[in-house]
Amino acid sequence: MRHVFFDLENPPQYWALSYTWGSRPQKTVLIQEEDMPAREVLVSANLVDFLHEAILHSKSNENRVYWIDQLCINQKDDTEKSHQVQMMRDIFGQAEMTIVWLGSQGHTLSSEELKGFAQLAETLDLKVEPQLQDNDPSVCQFLDGILDWISEKDYEQLTSLAKFLTHPWFQRAWVVQEVAAARDIGVVWEGGYCDWVDLRCTWDLVQCLFRRALDSTWRSSKVVILLGRAKNTAVTTVNESRHPLKSICLTNFILHMMMNGQTKATRPEDLVYSVLGIVSDGDACGIEIDYSKHYASVYAEVALLFLKDLGAYGLVLSGQLDRGSDDDGFRLPSWVPDLRLKYAPTIYWHSSISSISSLFSATGHSLFEYSVDEKCEVLSVYTHNVDSVVEVSTIFDYVGLGSDDLLAKLSAKQTWLKTFAFFLKASLERYPKRYDHPAREDMPWRIPIADWHFDRVMGFGMRAGPEDKRGYTALLHLESGLVGSEHGDHQAYLGNLQLFENICFVTKPDS
Repeated sequence: MRHVFFDLENPPQYWALSYTWGSRPQKTVLIQEEDMPAREVLVSANLVDFLHEAILHSKSNENRVYWIDQLCINQKDDTEKSHQVQMMRDIFGQAEMTIVWLGSQGHTLSSEELKGFAQLAETLDLKVEPQLQDNDPSVCQFLDGILDWISEKDYEQLTSLAKFLTHPWFQRAWVVQEVAAARDIGVVWEGGYCDWVDLRCTWDLVQCLFRRALDSTWRSSKVVILLGRAKNTAVTTVNESRHPLKSICLTNFILHMMMNGQTKATRPEDLVYSVLGIVSDGDACGIEIDYSKHYASVYAEVALLFLKDLGAYGLVLSGQLDRGSDDDGFRLPSWVPDLRLKYAPTIYWHSSISSISSLFSATGHSLFEYSVDEKCEVLSVYTHNVDSVVEVSTIFDYVGLGSDDLLAKLSAKQTWLKTFAFFLKASLERYPKRYDHPAREDMPWRIPIADWHFDRVMGFGMRAGPEDKRGYTALLHLESGLVGSEHGDHQAYLGNLQLFENICFVTKPDS
């Protein structure tokens, strides 16, 4: 291979390579630079596999120019790496083609098979918003037919597809920017090729099949597991790359990434650096790409952005049960979220992240004040002392009731909810200026479930919504004869209520 140099302001036509380094032992390639002797360079075995594949399929008179990170960036020089990484969006954005290399290790899915899945998705017109098709009877019937075929005759093909979509490339942090910035994308593996549109259509079909399989109790559990695994692994790479460049802010993007829990990076700071080039506030957020900094400093900068955007609610984002630690025992400060861990927030939103802080005003409209020490390790927060906890108990009084006395337990819940609403109303009337947000009308049904709705199908929590309000109203007016009914939203509200019924704080006002 020959090493060439060019200016990004006037580059030749070139292709950029998007791939994973892998963990196999490195191999040697020979690099020829202009007016210099050829030299040996150690690179990943996966890159060597790609170079062999590229040479095998190239024309005899073809001189293809590639941009490849291992060969174009001095990986041992943090200063050069910091500078080059800032240019990554432009490098992939100016490339004539971005090649995604999924390797030569064990793929059994053929180009024709993947194209067949993509054509099924195109038949259902799933390219834009596949979730809108879920309630269409004709779509459901079509999906049932595919699931029947997979379950009975083509389980091996689904296994191949699942293995394909769970390739480590789909979890690599940098690929989201590489895909989002690319002009055109070709996906290559040993013996196979597809374009990005076909891959995205196939993933859309997988997520529709997964949701349909969950709705049908008789489906093979193996099919559901395979579909779910394939859907979840590729979700960040495929889904987030749909967004136009600069259409989502950094804190929102990182939250989505953590909730998906699939994005990986060899260097922890790359979970942040890899998206700075594609988020709306990447240039203005104040985070500079600098590999000489410890990743804890980078994560602390992200935590400060959460505090700036969300106020006190930003601290909730750090409340993970298992914060983890490095091999040397290093642990992040308690107020800094560990972006490497999957995060299941109690409140989830689709709108602007900055609108959340306006929904909570227990201390009125006072400013959230905080400061950080010079090392960005200690966070000091100035708070309001409202009252003190004097007792912790259960919410509902089940004294004297058996485990199967459902009617009496339902009555206890209804009594408690009505009593809570009564005292809440009195409290709001006592402090009309402090609690003057329009959302106060929703407090009677939001507070008992901690403003939290757990989706048992998808397995994560989100902010309580209209279905919980309907469930609350139905529960209050539910007659005893309807206990156990499978109809109505009250069942879901009851389920969310039970998650918190063992945690009740009895407080007294502080003088």
